[in-house]
Amino acid sequence: VLDYLNLTDERSYFGLLIEDLTDDLLYRWLDTTKTLRKQFKTSQGSIHLYFKVRFYPLEPSKQLQNDLTKYFFVLQIKDDIFNGRLPCSRST
Repeated sequence: VLDYLNLTDERSYFGLLIEDLTDDLLYRWLDTTKTLRKQFKTSQGSIHLYFKVRFYPLEPSKQLQNDLTKYFFVLQIKDDIFNGRLPCSRST
């Protein structure tokens, strides 16, 4: 996914999150150095993968260089605010 999106310089900020439906909706990060096939359980039925930001830098305007990376950060922040995972006041 990271290669497909051409995220070469700042790929450490992103990852694939897997939703394990067998263990009460347990989430875990996939290892980007391994193939997907090696990381799935063979008995796992439905698989949900999410492309997510793994962590946020302290000063994104200074630390992020790539415009595509900034765009994906904005999308993730919007989603986190909308779903209540990132608290934000109305005035902000």
